[in-house]
Amino acid sequence: MRRLLVISLIISMMLTGSVFALENVTVSGGTETELRELLARVLGGYGSPVQETEILVANVPEEAADIAIVPEDAVLIGSVRRSGADMFGPGIGGGTGALIEIFINGGNPEANYQTILNELSALNGMELIRSDLNNPGGFNPSISGYATLCQKSMDRSVNFDTSMMASGETITTIRMQSPIDAYMCTKDGQTSEVIDPMRDVIPSLTPPTGVSIDQATSSGITFYGPQMFGISAHLLTDLAVDDVAAGYHEQLAAAGWMQALEDGGERTSVTNWTITDEKGDEWLGTFTLQPWPGDPTGFMATIAVVPTS
Repeated sequence: MRRLLVISLIISMMLTGSVFALENVTVSGGTETELRELLARVLGGYGSPVQETEILVANVPEEAADIAIVPEDAVLIGSVRRSGADMFGPGIGGGTGALIEIFINGGNPEANYQTILNELSALNGMELIRSDLNNPGGFNPSISGYATLCQKSMDRSVNFDTSMMASGETITTIRMQSPIDAYMCTKDGQTSEVIDPMRDVIPSLTPPTGVSIDQATSSGITFYGPQMFGISAHLLTDLAVDDVAAGYHEQLAAAGWMQALEDGGERTSVTNWTITDEKGDEWLGTFTLQPWPGDPTGFMATIAVVPTS
């Protein structure tokens, strides 16, 4: 029965691209044999005619055993190994190549990221090309992480990503390519010089005591362009507007935002701020609270930034 469940999970992950809305996918009916046939069809039904596909339930190929790192509170769901002649195209490797994908469920993104990155980096000859633990700012931060590494002595490149879906479940995928991806492994790995307002200007904000966020109606990113970037959320609370604003203002000030102007009313609050990013460039910010339509106590919170340049 457990193997039947594991097979169903792998099918769901493949149908959803492994990191998307798993909670919106159902797998029903069928016997274990029929599930295995479906899994083989879904995962082996594309690629070159000479490509071979091996699907391992709750296991990994021997050549990937050292990179199949399962963090604490996580579980190995399975793996897929694809191999064949010239499967990576001209100029990338040569002869017979292989691509292995390892699927892991559970844990939490930050712990998974640190565990996998540390253990992969410790392998003999493994070089870290780039990595990032992404904790975007705003009203409902969602941590995700990824990394790319190369091991020339083993002629393989490795990358992984880990993130939490809206359901609260964490999905992690580790991939290994051999021969090594020369293009990926000769990248300089430097971060972009462009400042990302979501990550580098807008800080992560935690709901103050007595406030929660309505996930169903919060609108997330509301505008994003060369002139202005902003996000909003539906706040659920019985607190007065001044108390809600004070809880967020304290966090903005702690993140280095400097308050310039403040205005408001019985159910509204508007504040203007100045921000200096890590490159020394200046931004203007606004934080507003206003009544949420149809909610007599809730608020629409909006935070926006615009570069002064």
